Amino acid sequence: MKILAFLTVEYPVGGLQKTSDLLPKVLAYFIRLKKRGHDIVLVMPSPLGTKYGYKNEFDIDIYTMPRTKFVLFRYFGLVNIFKKADVIFVMDDHWGALFAVFMKHFFKIPYAHHHCFPMEIEGERIAVLENTKLPLNRYIKSKLHHFIIYFSMKRADVIFAISKYRGERITRRGIPPENIVVLSPGTDITLFNSDTSGEEVRKKFALNNKKVIVCVTSIAKFRKPEILLEIAAYLKKYIKDFVVLIVGFGIFEDEFRKLIKKEGLEKEVILTGRVSHKDVPGFIAAADVALSPVPPDELYIDCAPNKIFEYLSMHKPIVASRVPFHEEMVERTGCGLVVPFKAEAFGDAIIEIFNELDNKKTFCHKNIEEFSYEKRVDTLESVFKKLVSKKI
Repeated sequence: MKILAFLTVEYPVGGLQKTSDLLPKVLAYFIRLKKRGHDIVLVMPSPLGTKYGYKNEFDIDIYTMPRTKFVLFRYFGLVNIFKKADVIFVMDDHWGALFAVFMKHFFKIPYAHHHCFPMEIEGERIAVLENTKLPLNRYIKSKLHHFIIYFSMKRADVIFAISKYRGERITRRGIPPENIVVLSPGTDITLFNSDTSGEEVRKKFALNNKKVIVCVTSIAKFRKPEILLEIAAYLKKYIKDFVVLIVGFGIFEDEFRKLIKKEGLEKEVILTGRVSHKDVPGFIAAADVALSPVPPDELYIDCAPNKIFEYLSMHKPIVASRVPFHEEMVERTGCGLVVPFKAEAFGDAIIEIFNELDNKKTFCHKNIEEFSYEKRVDTLESVFKKLVSKKI
């Protein structure tokens, strides 16, 4: 099978080996599909300020495109190459989605759409990211992107939703439920595994005699990371020798560091900054408890955070906020506790888990294979084959 995929994750300066925190999770699908004998062509945004380009890495053809309203015309210029695809896979790229509709109509190429982000509130997300009111032109642009995505998804052969709850959301927008397949995130269970040592991280940050609470997250305002400081301040009243280890970086990072200092939590909170994806398991391994404080708002209410699968694969007890996906995973695995998105609730749950750990209770989900990228690729491959067989 020849699979043409449109991604929203930017091609990194220096090549795919210089990946961001998100890109390895996206590439995982395509590298595994390639190993199974399929031909892969990726279309990705190019680094800012660069021109159109072509690369071949991991034996995968990659076309890089500037982020511009004229990119759609470039897609049409490559029709003679792209029309050789057996299936088109779009990961929430609006121009790629519109192009996929065109290719389906004129060349009968099946179109599969992977829906990750609730496009109807894209404008709100941009405004929060930039800490400003959304200008009229950006608001209109946001609504246009939203229209294009839903216009295209209604014409897709299949839609992969990151959770059944996201699937329910888009069904309410007129997407036929029979076209939806749940494809929640997975993880590399050979990288994220319980045999990984956290000793190097514990030594580096002087954590050897402390209880460590880890949270892998982006430091962005719309994620409301301030709750982690509120949790640390609450725990400070009740337990000694603990650290909240925040693994991540983001647009809010400098301001967040100032907030840590302002709240007098320099000893209780460590913000690592950017960490390579391959090094994240060491930070999780160094921890006793893992957190997933997802705000229960319209942006995240039906999300499926990657970090849950990484924590589970490393057998870490989890304290997570009360959103449907967290509730589902904790019920399925018995891996921890789900609580309201409040510092006191998180703090009490962390203390409860520490007490259980002191009493030698273990938190271990044995069937970690079900969270693997291989299982996710099994689903992708099966659906793609069905689409191609219908085309023939």
